[in-house]
Amino acid sequence: MVERMEEQSQDEDPLERVDELTDSDFSNLDTSEESGETSSSLRSRIKGAISPRRLVTSLAALGIPAAIGSQFIPLVGGPVGLLAGAFALGLLGTKRYTDAAGVGAALGIAGAAAGYVPLIFALDIAIIVVAVGALAGGALGALGMYFGRDFRDGLTRDI
Repeated sequence: MVERMEEQSQDEDPLERVDELTDSDFSNLDTSEESGETSSSLRSRIKGAISPRRLVTSLAALGIPAAIGSQFIPLVGGPVGLLAGAFALGLLGTKRYTDAAGVGAALGIAGAAAGYVPLIFALDIAIIVVAVGALAGGALGALGMYFGRDFRDGLTRDI
């Protein structure tokens, strides 16, 4: 029996079996540039997910109140303004939480880094400041958007 298996294994090239398996399993996958379907569907997904107009609108809606808030209320004005801007953006009917959270994270990083420049260089805590700013800004952007959309839904729903 062992001799028979050895004869079969010597007659059969192991690479042929691997080729058979890979050809049959991945026959529908085409990564060449000639395949327009794969690249066009990826482009359409990216085009639908990332819109420069929405990002600029979110940046203005969140950035202007955050900047005004930070000028009038010393420590908490920026985050309160960011939350108010995200609330207004959700109230107006924008459906993308990712835009508000992403722009909020970017504004949080900028605000945290600008506020703690001497500590960043003196204590070498840049990564901590960036992480805290991103988490706080992203959370405030998403929460403000959620509460704004929920408030709009409550105002427009029939009783």
